[in-house]
Amino acid sequence: MRVRPGEILVAPGDAHVTFVRLTDGSAAIRLKHERARSGCLPSVDPMFASMAELWGERAWGIVLTGMGRDGLEGARMLKAAGGLSLHRIGTAPSSGACPARSSPTVWPIW
Repeated sequence: MRVRPGEILVAPGDAHVTFVRLTDGSAAIRLKHERARSGCLPSVDPMFASMAELWGERAWGIVLTGMGRDGLEGARMLKAAGGLSLHRIGTAPSSGACPARSSPTVWPIW
């Protein structure tokens, strides 16, 4: 599915969302079903990694809750590419914790 301005898409619960560059320079969403290194499915790490690769310093990742270490590797990739990663610091009742709270690679929000 082609990425379009002004559209919001909801990811399915059984796949990772990633982005790929199309031949015309635009981007599209691709779903992947293999396990991420964090062990989570879905995981935000593959999405953040593809954002870092495609958009570099223009990429922003925002994490409001998480599971285990999911999001930490992707946040590091965004930072390495010059992008920005914002994370909620603290615990979330549904998951127990925000994974990147102890990482120096992210900008904390509330």
